[in-house]
Amino acid sequence: MDSKDLEAEIHPLRNEDKRLPETPGNPGHADEKLKSSPRQPRLSRCRTVVFFLSLFVCLFVVFVVSFIIPCPERPVSQGMWRIDYSAAVTYDFLATEDINRDRIQDVLFLYKNANGSNNFNLSCTDEGFSSPCTFVAAVSGASGSVLWERPAAQDGALVRCSVPQTQGSRMSSACILVGRPSSFVAVDLFTGETLWSQPPGFDRNTSDLSSLLQLPDVDADGAPDLLLLAQEDKEVSSYLYSGSTGRQIGHRGSLGVGGTAGSLLHVTRAGAHYILFPCRTLGLCLQDRPSRGSHMPKGAEWGKPGSPGRVLVPEGQGWPTGSAGEVGGGHPESRKQAWQPCPESPAFRTASSLCGCSVKGLHEAATGGASPLRRDLLWERMLNTTPHGPLGRSPGALRHLTHVPGKAGEDLLLVTSEACVLLDGQDLTPRWTFRTAQVFRKPILGHYKPDTPAVVIENGTGTNRQILLLDLGSGAILWNQALPGLPGDPQSASLPTADHRSAFFFWGLHELSELSGTNQTRPQDAQHSLYMFHPTLPGVLLELANISANIVSFQAVLFEPSRHAACVLLMGPAGPDTPGTVSVAKHKVQDLVPGSRVVRLAEGGPDTDQAVRDRFSRLRYRSEA
Repeated sequence: MDSKDLEAEIHPLRNEDKRLPETPGNPGHADEKLKSSPRQPRLSRCRTVVFFLSLFVCLFVVFVVSFIIPCPERPVSQGMWRIDYSAAVTYDFLATEDINRDRIQDVLFLYKNANGSNNFNLSCTDEGFSSPCTFVAAVSGASGSVLWERPAAQDGALVRCSVPQTQGSRMSSACILVGRPSSFVAVDLFTGETLWSQPPGFDRNTSDLSSLLQLPDVDADGAPDLLLLAQEDKEVSSYLYSGSTGRQIGHRGSLGVGGTAGSLLHVTRAGAHYILFPCRTLGLCLQDRPSRGSHMPKGAEWGKPGSPGRVLVPEGQGWPTGSAGEVGGGHPESRKQAWQPCPESPAFRTASSLCGCSVKGLHEAATGGASPLRRDLLWERMLNTTPHGPLGRSPGALRHLTHVPGKAGEDLLLVTSEACVLLDGQDLTPRWTFRTAQVFRKPILGHYKPDTPAVVIENGTGTNRQILLLDLGSGAILWNQALPGLPGDPQSASLPTADHRSAFFFWGLHELSELSGTNQTRPQDAQHSLYMFHPTLPGVLLELANISANIVSFQAVLFEPSRHAACVLLMGPAGPDTPGTVSVAKHKVQDLVPGSRVVRLAEGGPDTDQAVRDRFSRLRYRSEA
């Protein structure tokens, strides 16, 4: 068979010039396709031109944006700066916030002086205070320049910053200051302008302004409400204020017990708010009239300790024989007398109980109406259905109370004169107890192992001080080191690092052998030394700096995320009665490491001193979650 015939049998629809045969219904279809086929190369060339033209335009835009239009300059942050105020005193308050919105944390502090700095022509009389008065100042964390400052109180102040405020349609933030004798001011955090100023409403003779707490927005005005606790007449009084105007909500309340500073706002798992605070172990006494013919010891007075007719019942020991408020014996007219707290008794002066009160109960008692806040039935049973009361006795005097992260919400860490106790945040049952000798400092939190919370305890004082790192879950000791300290050493600090651990900062003597052995350096002549510790080098401390001035407050701050960790020092006179030079200084940690001294806690070690410094220099820091 001919090859053409064979091809025709295999492809019957293909003709000799490889065109599809015309169909009877559409005889001109093939001719139209043949006529239009020369236009396809022309369209392809147009598409190619458009593609390359678009690519050229994109590259031109990238070039203009990258090289011609200048990028905004990133603020240059100085590694070290210092500002001084002469003839001034300062207070133990430091706070950081991005005030000028340059993405670098700025510094807030208080000082007392007759006038402000030279950059601001402000005096105490401008705000109605006599000279000298207390100023609040904001300093740039990048350069140390004063952003704003203003008189805020006559003498001292309780301060709470970063309190949300509503100003028309925008949200702002404020610092709330409560000062003596009667000032209550909200200052705009970003401008220093006064948002509101109100009389606080408490007695001018109030002995102690204990705490200023931020509460939920109970009055629904768009800003959190405020609770002020003050010591008045041997008991703690409470004052509620609107966070947006500063006006008092309702009338003065009372917690019914004596207490000290260190109050804490705790939220239970049911969403109920309670105030926790160390309270004194109350004694109850009965002043009894003497019966006729009775003999009073010489020098004794009725109603005084050791005098007849005075019965002391420490809390937890029950009532004396007879019904409450009644005692047998003595003159018949004195049989029914009310039990009264005994402020002179040693038991009254010991804050050895943990007390609590419902914020809902405080609000309802102050306003006389219903409150939208919640109650927790378990906590109400623990409080014995009273607005306030003792939740438990602590082993020794209760010195510090703080929140720590728990498995299901926040737990409570109690530091007493005899032990550290971790309590479950819901039912207050002890998780662990660590017996200590002397803990006077508030514990700080960090991470010794990756993502495993730890707590730093300073046990002892002076030459007997010991630094302990405890596992927060079990109370086990992770690391401990004897580190002699000086009176007035600042609080320790920690910063989270990129490896999910923490860098710890401790203060101690310049030489760890000072004040011991043959080196009899006087405490007033010794220097405060700042030591840095990281868990990856457990046998090494890095001595970063030596400071001879009196340090009032200290913080380790991450000024820029992942980049810029620094130490902030507030230095000044030791007491408010001796004005002197007040200084605020910043030292970048990475700049302190090259000139630091390596202190080896154990002999030997694989790394040289320079290798240790290099490892500390390579540390990277991260922001808190």
